[in-house]
Amino acid sequence: MNNRKVVAVVVAVLVVLAAAAGGLYVFTRDDSSNVITRTLGGGESGDPNTISIYAPSQLSKVLERLTTTFQQEQPGTTFQFTLGPSEELSNRIQSGQKPNLYIDVQRAIEPVAAETRQVAAPAAFGHDIVQLAVKRGNPKQVDGLGVFGPGSPVTTGICGQELFCGQLDAIVLQGAGVNPAPKVVTNNVGDLTDGVKSGRIDAVLLLRTDIRSVLTSITNIPLRPTSRVDYQMAQFRSGGITDQFVQWVQTAPSARQALRHTGLLSFYGP
Repeated sequence: MNNRKVVAVVVAVLVVLAAAAGGLYVFTRDDSSNVITRTLGGGESGDPNTISIYAPSQLSKVLERLTTTFQQEQPGTTFQFTLGPSEELSNRIQSGQKPNLYIDVQRAIEPVAAETRQVAAPAAFGHDIVQLAVKRGNPKQVDGLGVFGPGSPVTTGICGQELFCGQLDAIVLQGAGVNPAPKVVTNNVGDLTDGVKSGRIDAVLLLRTDIRSVLTSITNIPLRPTSRVDYQMAQFRSGGITDQFVQWVQTAPSARQALRHTGLLSFYGP
């Protein structure tokens, strides 16, 4: 087997083991479908203290923070995440796969809820916001989305259309009547956050959860109207630890704090 084939095989079945606060953290990737599976904890699928969650990739950091916090309060809990494009996750569920929870935007939840039996109606999870961010102090005096249009002297950046944030950026700019002509378009969100932090990029359009990592280095320019992204939880398996987790997300101050730490806003309190 030549080196190229070896690399291809390794990438296709990549497994990384790392120590995490809640126990063993296992990563696997299926390159054929852009779906990543992660396990946080030492339990097995089907164990009474294991919760399987399907969610879009943009919620990866949110779920890691939230579930780690829950494990600190409920030791012995294991979480199995399946993360990827909403369409892929929806298709898997409609074809018979049943996670304990499916967390996604409303438009992704609705067709699944209409065709698949659940134990309860979808419940609110949290919401995100599209924000216009500039380097701290706004040295280029950016005052709105017009800087993303043609002929702008300002260096602007947005996500590529392959990403959820890129699709949202296009909707926001279209709604503002701006024909997008950003200087930087990338599928690496880190390029945008690092760029605006350092001043290489003057203005970026990103989700609040993406900007959170550079919050102290940027200034947010208010957008009117606010572009909000609502996430819901669809529950397919009831009882035990799954019910406890759902109730915890809805009622516990520690859950709200964990969500806010990632930039996601809770529906259930300040």
